[in-house]
Amino acid sequence: MKFQILLATLLLTFGVCAQHEKYDYSPDFFTAVIVEDIDVSSEWYMNVFMLELVSETNLPERGLRQMNLRNDGLQIELIELESALSTSEALKAHPDKKMTSGLFKVGFKVEDFEYWK
Repeated sequence: MKFQILLATLLLTFGVCAQHEKYDYSPDFFTAVIVEDIDVSSEWYMNVFMLELVSETNLPERGLRQMNLRNDGLQIELIELESALSTSEALKAHPDKKMTSGLFKVGFKVEDFEYWK
């Protein structure tokens, strides 16, 4: 069931994005992230990675908000889903330091690491 929900979300997201005439899959790095607060998250990603808003989708009847942010070498798709379960909610009944399967780390190469501190 979880796989079917994820697959439906991805198909919906890509379908919506494909309808946007400016959408382009040419950056060096692309990732999509499901976030709890898309407004806070988009501001952070735009400030830290100097990204610009390319497109935005708001479908309240589906509980979905989506933004595509990018610069010359990086594109990040942010997705806010009302139906998404936070990791902290999912792990409430489990002992501290319990890990979940899936993505663990994502890294970015930067010219001047000290600049980002």
